[in-house]
Amino acid sequence: MLIVKTVSVTPFEQNARVMTDDATGAQAVIDPGGGVKDIIAALGGSASRLDFVFLTHAHMDHGGKVEELLSRAQLDGRARPKLVAHVAETRMRAGLREQPLFFGLSAGEFDTVPEPDIYAEDAMVLTLGSVPLQLFHAPGHSPGHIVLYFPACDYLLERTDWDDEERGSGPLLFAGDVLFAGSVGRTDLPGGDSAELTRSIREKIFVLPAETIVLSGHGPNTTIGREKKTNPFVRGQ
Repeated sequence: MLIVKTVSVTPFEQNARVMTDDATGAQAVIDPGGGVKDIIAALGGSASRLDFVFLTHAHMDHGGKVEELLSRAQLDGRARPKLVAHVAETRMRAGLREQPLFFGLSAGEFDTVPEPDIYAEDAMVLTLGSVPLQLFHAPGHSPGHIVLYFPACDYLLERTDWDDEERGSGPLLFAGDVLFAGSVGRTDLPGGDSAELTRSIREKIFVLPAETIVLSGHGPNTTIGREKKTNPFVRGQ
């Protein structure tokens, strides 16, 4: 079973995800933009079994505490976990400390992101413990945005900020800021492209099974089928 805990981090209420393969104990974190203390708690109090950190894209609320989490894993006795991200975000990773200035925040509140150990490629297959997953390049919100797709697994979805859980079996998509419940990622930030975002949704996401649970970077979960029918930004794509 894949256990997924959601930790809301940063003032932007970004959904950092903590994943554990119940069969092997292998763990991964998606988008640790902040809240490392809470992320460590969701990992069980230690990062000693953390294998991967996945960065869907290098905006500050998603990547601002990647380095702190990687370093914490080493302090907990783990070989440095593998950071997985796309090569097209190199400049954004290097300039992440300055991103808060665009929002009237102080520079330096978030950390520069190191270069990945694994550069994500479209349709790349990796394994978290015993659970296979696939990466897709889905640009538009940002140039190197990736999404993570688990084609088939038993899962338990939990939130750490309220008593809520969902059990099921089937496909899961960690969509970052490409697709939300009833909305899509903004494209007015540097590197955004609305036409490219629409192509990513149409060609990478809406081709997935309708029952796929979509876990977005902000807001509640949804499904591919629901968004194809009701999302006003991409309905009919």
